[in-house]
Amino acid sequence: MIIYSKTSLAFIKKVRLLAKNILINEMGLQFKRTRLYYKKYFYPLEFVVFEHPNILGKYEYQLYRISLNKSLIYQGSDIDLKNILRHELCHFICYLEHGHNHPAHGVEFQEVCKKFNYDKNVSSASIEISSLQIDQQRTSQSEVIVTKIKKLLRLAESDNAHEAEIA
Repeated sequence: MIIYSKTSLAFIKKVRLLAKNILINEMGLQFKRTRLYYKKYFYPLEFVVFEHPNILGKYEYQLYRISLNKSLIYQGSDIDLKNILRHELCHFICYLEHGHNHPAHGVEFQEVCKKFNYDKNVSSASIEISSLQIDQQRTSQSEVIVTKIKKLLRLAESDNAHEAEIA
């Protein structure tokens, strides 16, 4: 499920700036507005936030889209976020060079990572997410509490004096 909110849109803005910095300064590629210039062609690149229990990022070649897990908004460190972006951008470049008929983390992908001097933190495709999941549960509990507080505040404004007093 794709998520749109003020928070996620602010996160996407941050991600777009980080990705632009990675593409220009680390990969030596041009990125203007929403398009990557690669081998004489402009390719669209979109960023979205999605919800999933254990996938932190994915590149969807059919849509030219990098999706990032909403848990990264609240718990992801900038270092982890940049490494996930580097990883997904390597998938993007791998797709542009080799198409989609190759193993996701196969030889072609590893070559792209090496081309940009990325180590195992980028190419390995795994990050310890157990701590993120614990924090995600805390975030979900916080959201429930905030919802209850909002409901009580609405009830406090009720025309029924007894109900308003209890709230």
